[in-house]
Amino acid sequence: MLTAETVCVFLIPALILLYCIFLKPGDVLFSSRYDHSFEKKIWIFFLVIFIITANLPGINLLSQINTDGLLSILGEDSQSWQNYLRLERLTEELLSPDMLIIDILCMALVPAICEEVFFRGFLQTTAILIFKNRHGAVILIAVIFSILHGDIFNFIPRFALGVFLGYLFLYSRHIIVPILAHALHNTWVVVCSTHQQLFPSDLDTIGTTENLFILGIGSVLILTGATIYLAKKSPLSQ
Repeated sequence: MLTAETVCVFLIPALILLYCIFLKPGDVLFSSRYDHSFEKKIWIFFLVIFIITANLPGINLLSQINTDGLLSILGEDSQSWQNYLRLERLTEELLSPDMLIIDILCMALVPAICEEVFFRGFLQTTAILIFKNRHGAVILIAVIFSILHGDIFNFIPRFALGVFLGYLFLYSRHIIVPILAHALHNTWVVVCSTHQQLFPSDLDTIGTTENLFILGIGSVLILTGATIYLAKKSPLSQ
């Protein structure tokens, strides 16, 4: 059900609008103007794997900062926090160790494909066309990307990921690359949630002020450095 909804809400409208505006969606999503060498494609592939994996402690840290900051204002008795906890419990109930492949397909791969085509392929490309400012477009779409997930307690880490994915698309000029990064991030979340016995019990706190804080700082610096690198190396125009 959720998979069909994601396809209908994000993927299909994005492809239709890309066709209506650009006539050839493939030229936007799979640009051939910046054809990378095989060596560079391998470099991008391993860069994505390293950054997304190394980013896990940083995501925990940013999530803690985001959550603690909001709770200090709203309080744990607020409706927003209670709704967040209910959604977390619902997500945990949907995930099952016996259905790992299906969970990865439905909650990692399909959302990554649909959301990247919509946010980076359609919205970001259109925003650059309208505002003539690629940096402003990447940041704007990252904000929209985070807001539309409806989770204010993880707005900051999702925004940071959105900025990275935006520049990754500009740099690679191939939608498969941010899809790979997004899907890998989602897969880590699914696997860590469904196979907790395979990981340290405190995995979800690694990188926070409570557990190996230095890893969180280093992780955030790695993501920041990678994002700045991609921003500088990405083409000046679409």
